Amino acid sequence: MQQQTAAQAASVSYAIAGWHDRLAPYPGGSQSFYPKRKDLAFVQLSSTMMQPEGFTAALFAPDVVVDARGVVSTLGKDDWQGLVDAAKRAVTQTPQAGGFRNQWRIRHGMATASEGDDLKEVSVYGFDGGRGELEEPVGEIEVLPTELKEVFNLVGEAWDGYNLGNEDLEVIQRVKAILPPRSMARAA
Repeated sequence: MQQQTAAQAASVSYAIAGWHDRLAPYPGGSQSFYPKRKDLAFVQLSSTMMQPEGFTAALFAPDVVVDARGVVSTLGKDDWQGLVDAAKRAVTQTPQAGGFRNQWRIRHGMATASEGDDLKEVSVYGFDGGRGELEEPVGEIEVLPTELKEVFNLVGEAWDGYNLGNEDLEVIQRVKAILPPRSMARAA
């Protein structure tokens, strides 16, 4: 498969922005969804003062998404592929930051994106969607790479409509139950 240029990737990201508004109901409803580890394509977790073990979204093959509210829906083919591709770029086209959870630290919450069979973990500490200056450079890099900003901004749409205390905790717990312990999800 041919690598995308940065301009092509940005074009795709722009095209799938708003994916959360285009979701279709999951057949049978959220309560009928039981995730399987083999179908997990991508998960984004979050850690904030209010929710230290928070959940943003998970994508399951062939076209299922569980959002921050625990609502299970289906994605259109282009939205599905765009989100999976953005996750792959974030974990394969950025250098390893090293340290705890392969964490990129923004100057000033933490979000984690994991993708693929190996659950390669990339963390961004202090991500707010805008600022990108790193506390400490990662090699020669002084600002958060575009690939990481892209995936964290896109998947951040999973928070649309979220109200603390109104999430379907049973569905979210089913998703979290198939994940390896956090200490084992780091990339080698």
